[in-house]
Amino acid sequence: MDVEAKKKALRMIPYGLCVLTTKAGDELNGAGVSWVMQASFEPSRVVVGLRANSRIHNHVEASGVFALNIVGEGQEKMATAFFKHVEVVGNTIGGMSFESGETGSPILKDTPAYLECRVVGSMVGGDHVLLLGEIVAAGGAFDRKALPLPETGWHYAG
Repeated sequence: MDVEAKKKALRMIPYGLCVLTTKAGDELNGAGVSWVMQASFEPSRVVVGLRANSRIHNHVEASGVFALNIVGEGQEKMATAFFKHVEVVGNTIGGMSFESGETGSPILKDTPAYLECRVVGSMVGGDHVLLLGEIVAAGGAFDRKALPLPETGWHYAG
């Protein structure tokens, strides 16, 4: 197999950028993710890929819930804040203001949209775990377009 061709082809798959947040017990956590897709209209479900045994994966596994905060155009700084361990200070996580959603997961105030999910299935897909989340709440200002991953110059978040 031509490894370079494979890498280039995979990078052509159109990804958006989200910040996945969760609450496990009293602990809040968040991470940048890019492997997200809609899986079903009825019931409304999404699939997200998380690095196996990562801190965020372990928190989602423990809580059974997560929120996908969809990053908008011009919010690269927000996204990069979640590419590393994030601190919670008051009503901020990774320096971003949030409200608690219906699942307890942080909903970032400045993102254009969010989806809150309950995990209804998972599958190990190699070095990542694919989580199937049923949407239990959604909202947002819908005031800007989603930030496509290729426009950032990054190739992966998750």
